[in-house]
Amino acid sequence: MYYCDKCSVLSEGTHCLVCGAHNLRTVKEDDFCFVTEAEEFFSKMFIESLKNEGIDCVSTPVGNGVRSALGLSLGGYRIYVPYRNYDAASEMLAFFANEESFENTLKEDILNNIDKWHFESGSTEKKIRKKYDLGKEVNVIAFIKERVQQAQSIEDVGLMSDGEHGLRVKSGNVTVWFSGESFKISI
Repeated sequence: MYYCDKCSVLSEGTHCLVCGAHNLRTVKEDDFCFVTEAEEFFSKMFIESLKNEGIDCVSTPVGNGVRSALGLSLGGYRIYVPYRNYDAASEMLAFFANEESFENTLKEDILNNIDKWHFESGSTEKKIRKKYDLGKEVNVIAFIKERVQQAQSIEDVGLMSDGEHGLRVKSGNVTVWFSGESFKISI
């Protein structure tokens, strides 16, 4: 296997398919190799999973310069791992690429961060009570937790106006939105 020092990509031949460089060198175990480029929310989950498996990784931000001018993150990351971990990282990426696995990962992430859940505004809880006809005795957070546990679909719908990823949870006739980074709840 050959390695491009400029692009950090692997190649079966001595020619880089990304930048066109010739005479690539043989890859070394410690060379950090490009695995994927992904949006911020997925990247953070993937990086956390790599770390949980004891796989070193490096990420570099990529994205739209306009977002940077507004003080927001660039919106995505390129992720690299040492060559010795490249196959394991690629297998993990394939697992995450499976839609059902990704939905389960989103569900776990939302439920594991229940202590961070908060309402978008003071009126959000009231809107949820009214929209879903919940009495004053009903704990709205418990209601939402149950909906997340029973969700038919959870999807990352991209960036919202506040620059965070929107997660749409659909469970029966209930749809709840979470901000993927701060776990702000809205409807």
